[in-house]
Amino acid sequence: MAGCHLRPFVLSGPHEYHHRPLADITFRVLYVFLVLRHDRRRVVHFNVTTSPTARWAAQQIVEAFPFEEVPRFVLRDRDSIYGQDFRDRVKGMEIEEVLIAPRSPWQNPYVERLIGSIRRECLDHVIVLNEDHLLHVLDEYFGYYHEARALVAGSQFADSAARLPAGAGQGYGQGVSGWPAPLLYASGLSS
Repeated sequence: MAGCHLRPFVLSGPHEYHHRPLADITFRVLYVFLVLRHDRRRVVHFNVTTSPTARWAAQQIVEAFPFEEVPRFVLRDRDSIYGQDFRDRVKGMEIEEVLIAPRSPWQNPYVERLIGSIRRECLDHVIVLNEDHLLHVLDEYFGYYHEARALVAGSQFADSAARLPAGAGQGYGQGVSGWPAPLLYASGLSS
């Protein structure tokens, strides 16, 4: 199952940031589209825009699964970005849509946790210049998220960790661009 999420990184959990969109240095709100595999919590695709449309979101699904076997289900929220173009594209790819209940982000906890991690570990420490800069920052962060965090998690994601050189990411190491890596991997909703 893959989860789709399009947000200007507005967090809604009770202990998260108050609704605070992500803006670049010129105060344009940036939207990030994420496709996360739920089985291994891997981001398989992401993209950034200032003006999302249903057609753009539909293209992101195609780009997320160009040659791979498409997932059976896509778990998504009820954002208006998932218009008829998106629904038609997903149906054409033979993917079943599973919608979470309105105003119920806890029903998609892996994506919500990832968004919180991106905010806390990455974007709170960076001034985003523009869309291209955010794409670069997120690309670097996801490299860290998939590789260094897998080592910290231990055997839970051992297949990802096996690709790193010996000694990389052990203990309280340095993450992407010198940001500290977390000591423990915690599952569930962030607090």
